[in-house]
Amino acid sequence: VRCGSYGPVIRRYNLYLCRQCFREVAVKLGFKKYE
Repeated sequence: VRCGSYGPVIRRYNLYLCRQCFREVAVKLGFKKYE
């Protein structure tokens, strides 16, 4: 897990990120913010 958190983890596109990290990476990947 990128942020080292064991909270809610999103497993999509072979990414293992918590919601906070996903929002950060999503911008770089071209995703719009999802709340």
